[in-house]
Amino acid sequence: MRCVSSLVASAAFVLSLATTTANSQSLPAATGLPAVSGLNGSLSFDGTHLSNVDFLSATGSISIPISHSFGLQLDAGLAGNDGINGGGGGAHLFWRDPGVGLLGLYGGYLSADSVLAGASSHVWSPAVEGELYVGRLTLGGTLGADILQSGGNSATSFASSAHLAYYLTDDLVMRLGHRYAFESNTGLLQIEAQLAQLPVGGLSLYGSGVLSENGDLGATGGIKLYFGESGKSLIRRNREDDPLQWWQYAFLALSGRWQRCTDGSHWNAITRSCPPGTRLRPSPGF
Repeated sequence: MRCVSSLVASAAFVLSLATTTANSQSLPAATGLPAVSGLNGSLSFDGTHLSNVDFLSATGSISIPISHSFGLQLDAGLAGNDGINGGGGGAHLFWRDPGVGLLGLYGGYLSADSVLAGASSHVWSPAVEGELYVGRLTLGGTLGADILQSGGNSATSFASSAHLAYYLTDDLVMRLGHRYAFESNTGLLQIEAQLAQLPVGGLSLYGSGVLSENGDLGATGGIKLYFGESGKSLIRRNREDDPLQWWQYAFLALSGRWQRCTDGSHWNAITRSCPPGTRLRPSPGF
């Protein structure tokens, strides 16, 4: 029932925002532009504080035009802190018209060490993803599953996300999102600003706030380098070049399970429990 409730919440979130803005935004219109304007990529580096966990991450992607209407993006990244390290990536195969939206398939993978009582964890995340472009507004989301394996045990959880991005200017965007993963809900607010054009692309700074249903508060700050056509605005980069990356959201969701029990052991994300006679330490907050 939790996954159904989260699906309904994600859908209601997107639909309510779409209804609110429908009267003030022009309807999508086909542009005839290609799904991917040309070979391009990005690199981002950030730091995150989430409750009692701090970690650094680096993520890269490359987007490739397959045909006029279809594109492929490959993602890869690393993240970690003292004793907790992970890496992963993803692949997006999609149809897109930059004036209408995006529809595609996504497959993600995450490997993390020392997350669950010293064991290695592996997460596979197949999903369908989509976006709708309405003026300065982007509505999007994913539907899929998170398949978690750790210490000889495995669990499969429904996973979904919904996000809204509104471009205050062509180079300044505010994103509001909801993610359901590992039977837990997480909300996110992000601002990204492209500050400079480089000979090989663009440079932006971003900051995010995160709130999970168990009370964990977090913040992320980082820098992103875009590679490709110089002089392109942020809204064009996001709609013509670089779809959202998803693997690090699984890492962030799993990091919420790095809390320790009162005996010092890690909370088990598969059994959703602490060892007998112990309980989760209260979250110290942000």
